[in-house]
Amino acid sequence: EKKQLEKVQGVYVEGLLNPSTPAVLQKGDIIIAANKATIENVGQLHEQLTNRSPGDQVNITLHRNGETHTIL
Repeated sequence: EKKQLEKVQGVYVEGLLNPSTPAVLQKGDIIIAANKATIENVGQLHEQLTNRSPGDQVNITLHRNGETHTIL
């Protein structure tokens, strides 16, 4: 499915591993930052997440339904 985006930047959330579990992320979200580091592709997101220890909190900035949100 083709998406109409204002600019090509970030990581599109295509789906969730377990959609029956309550999740902060939703299908269709576009992750644009993690801990204030700009995310332009999956590699950058992976780098931000793998540099953390289990239990660490990560601030995620995303676009959802035309609005920008920062979540913890």
